Amino acid sequence: SSGAWLLDLASDLVPTAVLHGIDINLGLIPNTYPRNVSFSQCTVVNLPRRWTNKFDFVHQRLISGGLTRAYWPVALREIYRVLSPGGWVQLGECTGFFAGPVTARLWSMLINFCEELNIDARVADRLSILTTEAGFSNVTVEEGSVSLHGSTELEMRTRNGVISAFQTTHAGILKRNGIGYTDFDKLLPAMVKEWDELDSARQGFKIVYAQKPVNDQ
Repeated sequence: SSGAWLLDLASDLVPTAVLHGIDINLGLIPNTYPRNVSFSQCTVVNLPRRWTNKFDFVHQRLISGGLTRAYWPVALREIYRVLSPGGWVQLGECTGFFAGPVTARLWSMLINFCEELNIDARVADRLSILTTEAGFSNVTVEEGSVSLHGSTELEMRTRNGVISAFQTTHAGILKRNGIGYTDFDKLLPAMVKEWDELDSARQGFKIVYAQKPVNDQ
């Protein structure tokens, strides 16, 4: 993570707001940032004990590839613990890539690869259940998408992120789905071609909001 979301938020809030970000690798964090922003190298499944009831708001997004199924309840219990009573969590995860048959095939292959690692690539569909099971209340879900056809900064960043996801996992995808490098190397540009040709090409996502009950001390 580059800390971009947190740093963008800092620019919109009053300087007295205290913002803290975490990641297992801080290598992409800028060397300089506002005084009210700080970062820690740690994991969401084992947050510092001193953070209990500390934060009013927790934001987490796009980490489905970094948590196995067994760790999702652990992560949400940790988030619940560090939130102050009445505090809110915002979770955002991808629901898939949608365009033509090539995009659908690659998305299916990625899901198959994730299943082998016990990773739930479609955890977005279970977030409302998982947050409720973790003790949260007032759970709401919003759905949206980002175009893979357009050319805005956000859209290009999304396109590049999807392509990078397939490139970094290609060895596992090939092994799991029984295809060769040559076939895979043809699929990636064919997928991008679909995006360029279809106005409807998009990455879907779900955002879940949930509250720690006020009476939970």
